[in-house]
Amino acid sequence: MKWKTTRRIALWLILASIALLITGTLAAYTRVEYVKRVVSSKNEARNFLFSSNYLYLRDSSSSQFPLRMISVSPQADVAVTVTVCNYLQSDLTRVNEEMISYNFTARLVDGDGSPLSADKVLSYQNEEGQTISITVQDLINNLRISNTDLNSEGVYTASGSLDGGTAATHFYEITCDKYYTAFLNDVCIQMEAVPAGSSQEKLVALLILSSGSQSGTPWSGKFTEVTSDSQSTTNLDAFNYVISGTENTTVQISWDAAHVTLSQWSMKLFDGADIEETGNNFIKVRVGEAGTSYTLQFYRVNGIPDDETGATVRGYVTFLDAGN
Repeated sequence: MKWKTTRRIALWLILASIALLITGTLAAYTRVEYVKRVVSSKNEARNFLFSSNYLYLRDSSSSQFPLRMISVSPQADVAVTVTVCNYLQSDLTRVNEEMISYNFTARLVDGDGSPLSADKVLSYQNEEGQTISITVQDLINNLRISNTDLNSEGVYTASGSLDGGTAATHFYEITCDKYYTAFLNDVCIQMEAVPAGSSQEKLVALLILSSGSQSGTPWSGKFTEVTSDSQSTTNLDAFNYVISGTENTTVQISWDAAHVTLSQWSMKLFDGADIEETGNNFIKVRVGEAGTSYTLQFYRVNGIPDDETGATVRGYVTFLDAGN
């Protein structure tokens, strides 16, 4: 009896050990698979976490520069701001948790992206029928980016780091005197922001600053994510609101403070313009001379209404041209 009892105890211990081993192995396997899923998910979302208002996200191996046309006023000094951000443009809560260090380059090029000869002549005909001409070198000498001159080859370079964990934006402002605005129709500004290290993405664009017609275009505003009144918007945590025009005037943007608030980064976009008045739920600003478009970001406050639609969201912001 003693021998049988000992055998039963030994058998129980063996079975218990096997069960413990299986459980431990399964737990280890589950942890490994969980880590794999997290890493895969993070890699899949990575391309959303480096963005710009004008530059396009492309594979780092791509040599293509998508064309982006930006309207500028022929009656005003040029001031166009390009942003580089560490968050998704349509969702400001989606922020890169890791720091992004990158190199930024802008260069004057021909329409096909070819380098421009400094002695190439740029011309246009004014309203009196006179032909006005300058050389590319004249344009290089007068075009600035972030208050810095281009080098002798028409190139601007900079480097930056966007801290992880919080939404961050870097601003690169293209400026020149209004005398040179018409000549910008014949050149492009090739821009790229390339992250350091092994990143698989970069931001690129071929910008055309077009002065268009001589008459000013009235200003207007709209949400970029809202495409119809019936659209459900409960999946959006924040909104982009674009105002654009070329007319010299004063505009007022007001918002429903019970539902949204203007981000602090958007306020900084107006540093180069005349801010006439601000309040808890509005900003009144002189536009036209400082730029031809602004992308404003509005954060939600007090949560997301269950039955919210595009028509509801459009009512959150009011745009008014207050006149001269």
